[in-house]
Amino acid sequence: MKRCVLFLICGMTLLSWASGPYAQEAPKDEPGKSLGEIADDIKFENALQFHAMGDNRKALQMFNEYLEVYLAGAHRAEALRHVAAIYFNRFEYEKSIRAYTAIHEEAGTTEEGIEAYYKTGICYQKMGYDTKAQGVFQSIIEQYPYSTYAYLSRIQIDLLKIIEK
Repeated sequence: MKRCVLFLICGMTLLSWASGPYAQEAPKDEPGKSLGEIADDIKFENALQFHAMGDNRKALQMFNEYLEVYLAGAHRAEALRHVAAIYFNRFEYEKSIRAYTAIHEEAGTTEEGIEAYYKTGICYQKMGYDTKAQGVFQSIIEQYPYSTYAYLSRIQIDLLKIIEK
C-alpha cells in the first residue's frame, strides 16, 4: 500500500512538472500555413542544406525526391534550377537538358523559361551538337526577339560560325 501511495505521489509530481513552468510548449505553426506547405518548405530546405554543404549527391537525391512528391510545390522551379545546375557542373549535360526543358515547359515565355531554353542550347553546344545548339539559339531569336537571351543567342551563333571556319 505504501508503494502504491508513493507511486501516486511521484506520478502526480511529474504531472505537475509537465504542466507547470518546466513544460515545453509545442512548436507553433506559421500562421496561415497548412501542414502540407510546412512539409514542402522543410523538404526543400533539407535539399538546400545538403547543397550548401557541398554534398551534391545527397542534394540531388533530396531535390529529386522533392520534385517527385511535390508536383505543384512552392519551390519547384528553384529545385529544378538547382538540379540542372548540379548536373551541368558535373558535365552530365543530357540530365541537365531534361531539367532545363522542364523549367522551360513550366515557366513558358517568362524570362526564367527563356533562360532555361537558352541553357539547353549551351548544353547541346558543350556536348558537341552544334547543329542542335544553333537550332535552339535561332528559335530563341525568332520567338523572343526582344529578350536578353535573343542577344546572347546571336553571340552564340556567331561563335559557332567562327568555330566552323
